Amino acid sequence: MNNKITSSVDTDLMMAKATTLATVDALPNGTVVIGNKAFDLAYANDANNEEEISKMIVAGGAVYVKDYDGNWIENVTGEIINVSAIPAVVYKNEGKVINFEKANKNQNEVSKEKVENKL
Repeated sequence: MNNKITSSVDTDLMMAKATTLATVDALPNGTVVIGNKAFDLAYANDANNEEEISKMIVAGGAVYVKDYDGNWIENVTGEIINVSAIPAVVYKNEGKVINFEKANKNQNEVSKEKVENKL
C-alpha cells in the first residue's frame, strides 16, 4: 500500500514539474507582446491574422517586441527594457499556444530550458 501511495505522489510531482509554466524571458526571439497576449512576429504579420492582431491593439495594453538578438523593446519609445516589465502572457504562433508567467529571476534558466523543449 505504501509503495502505491509513494508511486502516486512521485507521478503527481513529475506531472506538476512537466506542466510548470515557463517565464516570459523564455519567449522566443521574434515575439511581439500586445497586452497579455504574445505572438510570433511571422504570425502577427500574416494577413490571415490581421483581424485578431488589430483587435488586440484596439483593446489596448503596452506593446513590446523581443528582437532577434533577444532584446526586449518598448514599442512607443524604442527603448530596450528589462524583461521584468513584460507581463504574464499567452503566446501564440501558427502551431502552438503556450502560457508564460511573468519573469522570476530565480527560475529564468530552468524556464528557458523547458520552453525550448516545447517550441
